[in-house]
Amino acid sequence: MAYPFDPITKFIFLETEIEHADVILVPGGSHPQLMEKASEIHLKMLDILLRY
Repeated sequence: MAYPFDPITKFIFLETEIEHADVILVPGGSHPQLMEKASEIHLKMLDILLRY
């Protein structure tokens, strides 16, 4: 059965190479802990990238 949000799901979950991002998308993020952890990981990686 097709759902109205299927095109959005196909757009968001593409298989691509990892690249720099300015936005973090946390699907199904109704719990702030998920967003906080994603932000923490992003900031750690940004720190590592800026050192080099």
